[in-house]
Amino acid sequence: MANPQAVRANLVAFNKECKEKMKKESALEMLENKLAVFELEQHISRKINKVDCLEEEVMTKNLDDDVMGIVKPGHAQAQDPLVKINIGDGREDHPNIHQSDA
Repeated sequence: MANPQAVRANLVAFNKECKEKMKKESALEMLENKLAVFELEQHISRKINKVDCLEEEVMTKNLDDDVMGIVKPGHAQAQDPLVKINIGDGREDHPNIHQSDA
């Protein structure tokens, strides 16, 4: 028969080894969960930054349009093709040329 003290020592060593292995597995699982959360946060952060960049570009363009409208109102109006066209009475192909001028 086996020595009871040797069996007990083997059981204690096995129990200690199992506890350490469970601690390592638990720590590894916790690290994997933290990594998954970190990767998700990074993905969300990139999406938010992309949206922020788009919003900033729109705001900058609107600001530039507003400033240009204040600084050079005549220039902005001259660029509008509707300002350059004289509307005739609809009988002529070219509204700027009148029959009396021809």
